[in-house]
Amino acid sequence: MKLATLILSVLLGFLLVAVNAAETAPTSARAPLTEFVEPPPLDSKIVEMTKTNTVGSLETRIYFVEQWEIAPVEKAQVFFSMLEPAAPDDQRKLAHAAVEHVVSTNYVLVHRQLFNAKLPRPVLSVFMTDTLKRNNRVKMPILLALAKIDTHPMQGDAQQLLSRYPGRSHGTNWLKWEETMLAWLEQNPN
Repeated sequence: MKLATLILSVLLGFLLVAVNAAETAPTSARAPLTEFVEPPPLDSKIVEMTKTNTVGSLETRIYFVEQWEIAPVEKAQVFFSMLEPAAPDDQRKLAHAAVEHVVSTNYVLVHRQLFNAKLPRPVLSVFMTDTLKRNNRVKMPILLALAKIDTHPMQGDAQQLLSRYPGRSHGTNWLKWEETMLAWLEQNPN
């Protein structure tokens, strides 16, 4: 697989492809690293509930959302919808609340926020920490993609972490990084 295809796939949150079969397997026989599923948009009733959840402290508003009888992924979506207009300290609290409700198949919700370089570093660190707690097939491609973005506040962290997992560094040789990551993932899929 070409490096550009991998990065594009990661950045778009779509299907990532890596070698899972024998080294001699043709590209068409390769299995996905991780499939990220974009959840459906919030129901209009939930959107209305979110619009009216404006009274009290942020902690109170988070508590109210936690009590709503909606799916966990919908709670995460509500918290993410509250993120942008919030103050930086509140954004961090919302980020913590949101990631608790995101399973790896819906990781695209966290991915989107982690790659938003306009968010303050403390907020991005919540999303980075969440990413590091995930399965290697989620974590490693994300670290590789972040390491390549010169303007991203978490680039240095991603580069440092990326080299710790396989125990080697390839500087900015991204093709070599991809090869190393895929080989490492064969031995360390989870």
